[in-house]
Amino acid sequence: MTRGTPESDGRAHAAAPERPAVTWWEIAFRAAIALVLLATVDAAVARARPLPEPAEAAAPYRLPESGELPDLVRLAQSTGADPDNRRVVFLGSSPAWGYGVTDPSDTVPSVFSRHTAADGDRLLVYNLASRGQMADDFTVLAHSIGGRADIYVVQLTYTLLDPGARAERPARFPELADALGVSVDGTLAVELGVSPAPALDLDPPLDREVRRVSALYRERYALLSPGGQRIEDAAFRRFAKRFRSWAAPAPALDETPPKSDPFDLQEPADQLIAVDRYRGVANLWLHPRNPELRRLAALAAYFDEQGIPAVFYLSPVNEEALDFNGPEDWARYDRNVARVRHSVEGSGGILLDYGRGHGLPQGAFVDITHLTGEGSRVFGERLYSDVASAAPGVLRP
Repeated sequence: MTRGTPESDGRAHAAAPERPAVTWWEIAFRAAIALVLLATVDAAVARARPLPEPAEAAAPYRLPESGELPDLVRLAQSTGADPDNRRVVFLGSSPAWGYGVTDPSDTVPSVFSRHTAADGDRLLVYNLASRGQMADDFTVLAHSIGGRADIYVVQLTYTLLDPGARAERPARFPELADALGVSVDGTLAVELGVSPAPALDLDPPLDREVRRVSALYRERYALLSPGGQRIEDAAFRRFAKRFRSWAAPAPALDETPPKSDPFDLQEPADQLIAVDRYRGVANLWLHPRNPELRRLAALAAYFDEQGIPAVFYLSPVNEEALDFNGPEDWARYDRNVARVRHSVEGSGGILLDYGRGHGLPQGAFVDITHLTGEGSRVFGERLYSDVASAAPGVLRP
């Protein structure tokens, strides 16, 4: 007996359904959905964190305390938007941003701006500093802004020159170059740890725009994520909590405000904690091949090649508090500063050192490296005078 065929035994196999071809209309629809989602994310971020218009982005404006990437990108892009005024750009970390200064109008860049106005100068001062920035961040910002600034003032924090700090976090914003559309190549790309510009780039503007939008979208996605967790994880936790699930609570954000009380009025225990924290990272020895020194030398050389004046300055250290709480190795500090000076001035820059001998009392600081509002007002006036003298014809033509 032979096995019957499907036809012979009356059974028929259903033909496998063909997969429908994707039409151009479907592709366009999906692209539109993606654009709508991206626009929704942008709109939500804009409502949650309004940013100033270009004309209002100069001092006393400063970045929000969290210093998210979209904020910095918007501020960098608005810098120099007013061609009728000369422009001063501050780069730096928390001392220039104003950690410990409660009123943004008392930050060093803002005080600097007030003195330019008092001298009758038409200058706009932009504060692009934020907490934790390092030389990699300064370099990307400088390459993005370029000649839209008439002078750069670069604040340096002594403790961030520690090689250990760089190994732990070489840049505050690793995606800053992509977000700003800065294309770098050769040695600079290797130094910054970013993708170099390809030798044959068929459409450089499109490539830069894709990388920029991609970086900003990832950052905006993270910004919208509550408690530092992914949006989908947060949604699951809310769902689980509603049904009394075992899900763990979301981690709480650290909302502890920075200290603003003068150092000499703080509790002795808090003073000792601040001193110990500083000495834990300040007992460093800068090697000539220190990565941060190399970045600073390259940045100073860039300014020199572009013909843009640049003044670097080491922000004040609470010398009185350190000496009161035990002997400080100021000889080592002086040797390290000499290496910083060689790196900056050997590449065409100017270095002002306010770490020692600045004459500011303990009451002008909130800890070892950050000033109070009053200390910032005193120091900002002095810095303006010194920068005007170091770069004649720029601030006082």
